[in-house]
Amino acid sequence: MIAQRLAELQKSANRWQEKRLSQASLISSTTVSERKSAFLQRNSIGSENKLVAPTRPPATSLTNQPSVYKKEMASDNVEVKVAKPELGIGVYRRGILEERKNKLVESSEKWRSRVHADPELENLEAVGRMRKDHKCKVMPTRTPAIDIGKGLDRFYSSCCSVSPPSKLLHISDAEFDDITSHTPKLLVPSRPLARRRVRNRATHRLPEFSSPIVSSAPVTPLDYRLKKEESKDDVSETGIAISAKKGLQSKLDYSAVKLKKAEVKSPYPDLMLIRIKGEKHADVRLVAPKYSSIHAYAVFILLTPMRLFLYTGKYANLIEKTKATQIATSVCSKNGELGCYAKQVEYVGEQASGSEFWKLLGCTDGESFREDYVPDQLLQIVEPFEEMIAATNIIFKIAADNSVFTFSSAEVPKYSVFHPSANLVFDFGSEIYVWAGRSADRNGTRQALAYAEELRSQSAPHIKNAELLFGDSFDGGRPSWCVLMKMAQGLGDALFRHKFHDWKTSTVRLSNRWEMRPPKRDMLNVMEEEAMAVELGRSLAANCPKESVLILEETELERRADNVFTEGLQFMVLEGENELRELDAMHMFASDACYVIKWEYRVERTGIHKLDGGKREHDTGRRRIAYFFWLGSNTTKKQQGLCALALRDLDRDRHPHERVLQNQEPPLFLQFFNGSMIVTGTGTNVFVVLGSSLPSEYRMVELSEPIVFRSHGVYVIVRDTVTVWYGARSKEIWRNAGLHLAKHILDVRDAYFENLNESDEVIEVSEEDGAFNIPVISADNWEQAPRLIRLYETDGKDVTCQQWDTQLPFSFTQRDLKDTMLVDQGTKLWLWTEDVASTYALRVVNSYWRGRNGPKCVICKTREPDAFKALFPEWDNFIDEAPEDESVQVVPQRWDPCDLDELLRSRTQYWPLEKVVARDLPSGVDLKRLEQYLNDKDFETVFEMDRQAFYSLPHWKQIELRKKHQLF
Repeated sequence: MIAQRLAELQKSANRWQEKRLSQASLISSTTVSERKSAFLQRNSIGSENKLVAPTRPPATSLTNQPSVYKKEMASDNVEVKVAKPELGIGVYRRGILEERKNKLVESSEKWRSRVHADPELENLEAVGRMRKDHKCKVMPTRTPAIDIGKGLDRFYSSCCSVSPPSKLLHISDAEFDDITSHTPKLLVPSRPLARRRVRNRATHRLPEFSSPIVSSAPVTPLDYRLKKEESKDDVSETGIAISAKKGLQSKLDYSAVKLKKAEVKSPYPDLMLIRIKGEKHADVRLVAPKYSSIHAYAVFILLTPMRLFLYTGKYANLIEKTKATQIATSVCSKNGELGCYAKQVEYVGEQASGSEFWKLLGCTDGESFREDYVPDQLLQIVEPFEEMIAATNIIFKIAADNSVFTFSSAEVPKYSVFHPSANLVFDFGSEIYVWAGRSADRNGTRQALAYAEELRSQSAPHIKNAELLFGDSFDGGRPSWCVLMKMAQGLGDALFRHKFHDWKTSTVRLSNRWEMRPPKRDMLNVMEEEAMAVELGRSLAANCPKESVLILEETELERRADNVFTEGLQFMVLEGENELRELDAMHMFASDACYVIKWEYRVERTGIHKLDGGKREHDTGRRRIAYFFWLGSNTTKKQQGLCALALRDLDRDRHPHERVLQNQEPPLFLQFFNGSMIVTGTGTNVFVVLGSSLPSEYRMVELSEPIVFRSHGVYVIVRDTVTVWYGARSKEIWRNAGLHLAKHILDVRDAYFENLNESDEVIEVSEEDGAFNIPVISADNWEQAPRLIRLYETDGKDVTCQQWDTQLPFSFTQRDLKDTMLVDQGTKLWLWTEDVASTYALRVVNSYWRGRNGPKCVICKTREPDAFKALFPEWDNFIDEAPEDESVQVVPQRWDPCDLDELLRSRTQYWPLEKVVARDLPSGVDLKRLEQYLNDKDFETVFEMDRQAFYSLPHWKQIELRKKHQLF
C-alpha cells in the first residue's frame, strides 16, 4: 500500500519538475534586475497584507536536476540566470515537496523492515501485489445488474480457500489438476435475451435475475443454470437423477395395473320400444317391449344401447313413416340420444336384422308373426287414435307454496305451457317428465321430483285400456320399462319433443351466402323522421303495380305472349295418400282437394325468318313440360304434402313444379281453361265472378255464408235455374263474363248442380230489380280494384297480385291484410292497422296521397266500415283472439274510423310541459321522443338550447338529457 503511494508521489514530482523546466525560456528572456524589481513589488504588496513567509530550508539548486535537463539547457545557447532562493516562490514550494518526499521515504523504509521478504511479491508490481493479497469489492450501482457470481463457492469447493490479507499464499500446479478433476465443467454463460414486446408470464422469469447484491468474490462469468445442481445427492456422476435411474431399472409390469373407468349409468332402459301412430298428428309413445305390442297400423322403433331397429307396419300411413324416420335419424346423428349409440338404422324387413328384432322382443320364431296382424280392439275404435291416447295425458304444475295442482288433462300438450319460472310434471302414462325452467324455484323442482316418484310407484286410475294403449297393465304401479326423466329448459330428448306438435325449433341456415340487405336506418330526431317518411311516400306513389310474369326454365312467359303454344294438357286429382287419378276434362275445382296439371308446351324464338325474308312454315322450339299442383283454400297441410310427394313420384324426369294457391293463380294457369274455371266447396251455389279483362281468364268462386253482394260485382246463382245478378256499378265486361260462365254451367251440367232443371235459359237480374233478398254494400266512388301496400317500421312494399289488371273487380282477399296496410282504391285512401297507427305511418300515407283528390281515412281492425269491406269479394268479421302463449287476453286499444289529417294534427301538436312529463297524452304518440310535443319556449327552458342544437348532439347525450328531465 505504502509502496503504491510512493510510486504515485514520485511520478507527481517528476511531472512538476518537467513543468517548471519548460518555463526556463521565460526566465532567460528577462534580466535579473527586472525579475528582482517585480519580486520586490509583489513582496511589498504582501507586506501590506501582513503576510510573512516562514523560513524554509535551502532548496536544492538547479545543478541537482537530472543530467537530461542540463543538456537541454546547454544546447539552447541561452544565458541562464537563476534567482536567489529567498527571492523565488517556485523554489520555496519545491522545498516543501522535497521535505514531504523525504519523510515518506523514511516511513516506507520502516514498514519494509516489518514484512518478511517474499521473492514472488518482490517480482510483482504494486498493483499486482494489491490484487494478490486483497479481494476486490463490487460496489452496487443504481442500474440493475445480473449477479453472475452466484455459485462461485461451489465452483471452488474442491480447492483451498483464499487466505486473508495477513497470510501468505503458496499455490502449486498440482492443486490446479485437483480442481479440474473434481469440479463440474464450466459452461459458457447464457446471456439474457432481449425481452419481446408482448407481455410474458411471471413463470418465465428466471429467479437468478434478481436485484444485485454485494459480493466479496471477483466477478466471474458463470451459467445461472448451475443453480439446479445444488443438491449432490439427487444427481449421479453421469448427470442422471437417482430417482430416474431407479425408475429405469424397475421391472414392474404396469400393464397389469387396471385403471378405473367411470361408468355412466343411462337413465333409459336397455330395451325401449317406441310406437308412432296417428292420422292427423302422429303420437309418439313408449310401449311395452314385447312382440304383442307390434301391429300393422303403426311404425315401431326398437332401441338398445348399440342398435336401432325400425319396423314399418303394413298399413302405416305417410305421416307415421315420416315421423319415425325423423326420430331414427335424430338418434343416429347424436351420440347417446335416448341411451342409444347406434350409427345406422336396421330395417326389420331385411332378413338379417329381422330375427334379432323378434328375439329381443321375446318371440323366438319371428316368421310366425303375421305382417297384417291388427288387434281386434284397435279395429273397433271410432275416434282418431291420437285423441284417444291424449286422454291419458296429465300436466301438473308446482305452485309458489310448493303445492301441486292439475294444469291440464286429457289433451295434446302445447308448447305454450312452458315458462322460464315454471316447474311442471308431465304424466304420459309410460313416461313421466319433470321440466324445470331456467328461472324456476329449486325447492319447487325438488317437490316436482318427489311427486313424480310418487306417481311412478302408484297405479294410474285415469288410464283406461292400458293393455291396448301401452301393451301392459298399470294396476300395481308403473312397469319397470317406464321412464322418469328430468328435463331442463332448452334440453329435451327426441321422445319428449315429439309429444308437442307445435314444438318450436331454431332454423339453421345451410348456405354461407347471406342475403344482402340494406342497413336499417335509425331515426335520430323528428326532422329526420319526417324527411324519411316523405321520401318513402313519394317513392311508393311513383312505383305502379305491374303484371306478374311466370318464369319457367329461365324463360319469362308473359300474359299476352304470342310465341307460347300449348301442345297438351293432362289433369289429375289426388285421391287417398299417394294416388293421382287422371281426369278426362277439368273445369270444376273443389276447395278441399288438390289437383295436378301437366302442361306440354313449346316456346318459339321471335324474329327468325327464312333466307328470303319469309316466315318459317314448320314449328320451332323444343318440347317442354311443366307441372302445376293447385291447392284449395280448405286443404290441410297433410293433403298439400301428400300432393307434393305424389307429384315427385310421378315426375321422374324432374321437370319444373309450380305451387298454385287458390285465388293466387297466375294468368297463364287460368288460360288453360279458356275462361270456364269454377271453384266450389261451400254448398251455397252462389258464385262471384273474378278474373281479368281477357275472356280466357274468367273464373268464378263459390261464396260462403253469410252472403253479401257488392254493388260493383257480378254474381251467378245456380239453383233450379241459372241467374246472373248485376250490381249497379258493375262494368259491361263483367256482365259478359257472368253470362259466359252461366252458359258454360248449362252446357256442362256438372253433378254438383243437382237441382238444376233442364232449362237452357239464363236469367239476368240487376240490383235495381231487388229480386233476391240479399244485402248489398257499395264502395265509396269505386273506379278500380284497390292497391295494397304493406308498411313496416321504416319501409314499405307492394303486396303482389297475381291477376293484376286495371279492369279487375277484386284484386285481393281479406287474408292479405296484415299489420299496417295502405289501401288505395283510386278515389279514396285507407290506412288499415291492427291496433294503433304510428305517427311515421301517418306521415308516409300523407306524403303518398299528396297531389291527389279524395278523402284519407284511418281504420282499425274490427272497426271496418261497409265501404271498406266492399273492396273485397268476401268479408268475415275479425275476432280478437289472444295468442296461444298468452294466458291473459289483452284487447288492444282501437277507435272508430277517423280522418287522417285530423289524427296527424293531434299527434304533432304541442302540449304543456306538465302533461308531457305526466304522459297525459293521446294514444299513439311517440313516447321515445316526448320532447317533440314541447313548444319552442318550453323546449329551451328544459334543455337550455334550441332544437337544432339538441338534435346535433350525439344520440347517447340526447338520451341522457331526456332521462334527466323525465322525458324518456
